[in-house]
Amino acid sequence: MWDDTTRMLVNRAQFDNSNETRDRIWERTPAVRAIEHTIEYLDLVGSCHGFVATLGRLVPPLRGQEFTEDERETVRRQIGRVRAAADWLEEPSTTAGSPWTSSWSSCSKASRPCRDAGRPGPWPSTTAASSASP
Repeated sequence: MWDDTTRMLVNRAQFDNSNETRDRIWERTPAVRAIEHTIEYLDLVGSCHGFVATLGRLVPPLRGQEFTEDERETVRRQIGRVRAAADWLEEPSTTAGSPWTSSWSSCSKASRPCRDAGRPGPWPSTTAASSASP
């Protein structure tokens, strides 16, 4: 398809059809949703574990090294993004009676904290965290 509008409309229709099909399957076979939940949960826990394990491997050799101001500022910004993502993850998991889906569905893909740290959004601002000195 050469026309961007047509391609966008076809992609949207395919996405909507896929969501409707998934919803029908969930209604007819509740066990499917339970299995998907387990898979998503394990992905989430595994991602957290992998992140911590990677830092445990990378950080110790960096101790005692000198960094330029630009490098320090870049690390501060990235730590702010990590904090925003962790807050975004933690909020629905610690709020009693609030299902994750309702809390997370309020954030569109374009407004994920990892992409937009420091910009206005439905998560805690990271501007202060990223501009604070260590």
